[in-house]
Amino acid sequence: MTIDSIVVKDKGTFHYFTIAIKKNGVINATLDVVDLHDTEDLPYNDKYAMNLNDMSEFNTKILSGKIKLYDLNYDKFNHTEINLLNNKIENVNYKRPSEKFLNKFASLRMKENNVQKNFAKVTYGAARVP
Repeated sequence: MTIDSIVVKDKGTFHYFTIAIKKNGVINATLDVVDLHDTEDLPYNDKYAMNLNDMSEFNTKILSGKIKLYDLNYDKFNHTEINLLNNKIENVNYKRPSEKFLNKFASLRMKENNVQKNFAKVTYGAARVP
């Protein structure tokens, strides 16, 4: 597990940690958790933003394959798929939520905020593989 912090202008410091999930000694997924303090931006009164990075189709020896990202706060929505070759991003597929999904969470502010943007840059800006 790694623990770190990011500072967002006018918002403060947010702590996050990453947990590696292994299967047969190989990292199969990672779980990123960000402490958003007293936010009202997440469903189900969640206070931690949680993202699961499914690496079951990623080969850690040759650093190539697909990583699927799931937002655990929003019903495990598979929002992004990243294809890497030799630890370099080949392409990124951002998935648009369905109208049913958007209607379900319409009361929440589902815009991408500065914390999410900065966390994504820290985590995926260089296609970091734990």
